[in-house]
Amino acid sequence: MNRIMKATLIVTILLLVGNYFFIREEKLYGNDPQSIIKVIQSIDSYTQSEIVILEIKDIDEHRIVSFLANNKPAFISYTQNEKGNYLWNYARSENGEPFSMFLPSPGRDIKKMLFVTSNESKLSKIEVDINGIPIEQSFAPFQASVSWVDLPESADGSYEYRNYRYYDEHGQLME
Repeated sequence: MNRIMKATLIVTILLLVGNYFFIREEKLYGNDPQSIIKVIQSIDSYTQSEIVILEIKDIDEHRIVSFLANNKPAFISYTQNEKGNYLWNYARSENGEPFSMFLPSPGRDIKKMLFVTSNESKLSKIEVDINGIPIEQSFAPFQASVSWVDLPESADGSYEYRNYRYYDEHGQLME
């Protein structure tokens, strides 16, 4: 082999090895708090956010992580794959308010409602009618918290929410 062929072969091998490490994308999973924060901050709307995880809840093959992004309530949903790793599939936050309620499962696999509050929330209680059934949930005002409420049975899997009533830290109905 002449020198030019050896040099070409060495350069080609170096380029292939370099490309492998440069192009290879490490998959992010939601397996632990540190990787969950990395996943959240990889999402465009959260790249510059300060993330505080409030709760990690596993329900069957789903993992729901309630968190604050710049002190605003949010959650991210993961599904466990066949290797046991959690792949994120959905994240949501609401309008920058200190209180939010979410349906954490877009496919309605989880029949629960999620409430997340930041330490700026003065809310002490919410009442809402879901499919005509009154639901009440209390909160500690000015404390970040996560609460879950079971949704009432629904014949067709749909839910109707009416008559929201919010109460402040003094138990007074909020406008």
